[in-house]
Amino acid sequence: MDANRPASVSKPIHKILRKELKFKGAIITDDIGMGALTNFAQKQHTNIDVMAIEAGNDMLLSNDYENGIPAIKDAIKRGDISQKQIDNSVKRILKLKIKLTVLK
Repeated sequence: MDANRPASVSKPIHKILRKELKFKGAIITDDIGMGALTNFAQKQHTNIDVMAIEAGNDMLLSNDYENGIPAIKDAIKRGDISQKQIDNSVKRILKLKIKLTVLK
């Protein structure tokens, strides 16, 4: 479906989920610390966590959060990831937590 990027870091795939399939819930990655994904990000000279957020994921299963969190913060400061996107992700995550009774 996307010849250029793996599905978990593909904006077109996420667009299909949100627009065509009208999925309104939280999108959560599989393990983005897998070699194929980290190698792909290295070839793109970027951070896999940033790529995953830019693609449209709301929550990440990352084993490199020590580098990922600062990289995401920097991407937000640069405007590569919008505050609106982060706000929308937070809303979806909170709705999921309420649905699962993690929050009341």
